[in-house]
Amino acid sequence: MTLAVRTKTSVQAGGRVEIRSPEPTPGASAEVIVLVDAPASQHVMTAASLLESDWVGLWEDRADIVDNA
Repeated sequence: MTLAVRTKTSVQAGGRVEIRSPEPTPGASAEVIVLVDAPASQHVMTAASLLESDWVGLWEDRADIVDNA
């Protein structure tokens, strides 16, 4: 039987994350997946900042790809 535990916690100094299982079984195996929420400012690009970035025209000079409509 698999017990799933979902909890939110804070990342501590040194990247340490502490979780506790409601029914700990000593010696049981566990698989842990850590999803870290990054600040929103790291994910948001405005149209203006996108146009100023290196993303626009990234493949402009590639000889191995043709332009499409």
